[in-house]
Amino acid sequence: MPGRNTTLPAGSKHTGWYRDGVNNVLEWYNNGTKIAQASAASVTYSDQLAVANGFNIRVGTISAFGTTQPTNWIVFRAGTQPSGAITTAGGIGADATTMQKIIAAGTINNIET
Repeated sequence: MPGRNTTLPAGSKHTGWYRDGVNNVLEWYNNGTKIAQASAASVTYSDQLAVANGFNIRVGTISAFGTTQPTNWIVFRAGTQPSGAITTAGGIGADATTMQKIIAAGTINNIET
């Protein structure tokens, strides 16, 4: 609707996307229920992130593998290692050669078999 300035789509049964001009986000709805939103910096899901069988989640620069391309993988490119405590949380990532984990106390270890 031209000139419309609201944070809600036109109907309570809306299915599809809606541009929220007030908060500057793009929102997705299913039968009136908001399921996700995207801004310039992030995508937020209301329930869970699900990736279809045969696809991947890639963190960092996307590049091809030398021979066989993966399916159903989370691929991490080398990134900056964190430091310090991470309150009531943990994380995983990769440096140039290993997968690593960080626990709430700030301790970083390699993830090994």
